[in-house]
Amino acid sequence: MNNPNTSLVSQMLSNRKKEIVYGKYEREVALAKQFFKYLGVYGLLASGLRSLEKRIIKPPLFRSELVKLPMANFLINWFGGNIGQETDANSGFLGFGLLHYTLINLLKPDRILCIGSQKGYIPAVCAMACRDNGKGIVDFVDAGKNEHESNSWGGIGFWKKTSPKKHFSLADIEMYINTYVMDSEQFAEASKKTYGYIYIDGDHSFKGVSRDYSMFWPKLEKGGIMCFHDITLKGKANSGEYGVWKLWKQLETKHNHKISIILRQNGIGILQKK
Repeated sequence: MNNPNTSLVSQMLSNRKKEIVYGKYEREVALAKQFFKYLGVYGLLASGLRSLEKRIIKPPLFRSELVKLPMANFLINWFGGNIGQETDANSGFLGFGLLHYTLINLLKPDRILCIGSQKGYIPAVCAMACRDNGKGIVDFVDAGKNEHESNSWGGIGFWKKTSPKKHFSLADIEMYINTYVMDSEQFAEASKKTYGYIYIDGDHSFKGVSRDYSMFWPKLEKGGIMCFHDITLKGKANSGEYGVWKLWKQLETKHNHKISIILRQNGIGILQKK
């Protein structure tokens, strides 16, 4: 990946604290502002936990309506940007969506892979980043399981009941995203593609997420980013015991370019391939 911004991301992952833990509101806002500003998002301001607002001082990073309240509100509500993504629909704060958008804006990958999403929030934000970059395509993979099936992990059967192309067309991003309603193992066997950015939010069991890591890490390009959602969740869910945290802990001994961003009980883990 011949992109000078990969060195910026490398510096961010290697030189900054390995873990950012958000505690009380004041510290949460300060760290969020510091982190996003480092990535190139300027003027991330906040006046209250439920009333976050953005003022873009240097707008070239955002050429779309992403930062405008109506579009941000629509993205969160239509695509299911729930509390697990640390969003706030009232203020249009995109939570972790802003992080993914920014990283993709910096790296400008040709191909992005998203594994798992209830209604497509993170895949939609990634597709908007591709559109604004003027390049890139998202491959979105979800098994489409409902809450009564095994290993559904928050799935509501949405992708088997709707037209993905029509669903994403309401944000004018259907040309930047391909949806595959199948499990990640089937997709990995069928696809020979490589990716500059991979987001994993599918099977949250230790066995399942470890399998996704093993299947897709070889498909990640040099300088690319792999992200894991819910790296701090522990305990049991309807589908079994959470295990992303366990894999993330094991990866500490394998990867130097690694950072954790933790908000409340959710978290994002970021790896860069060197």
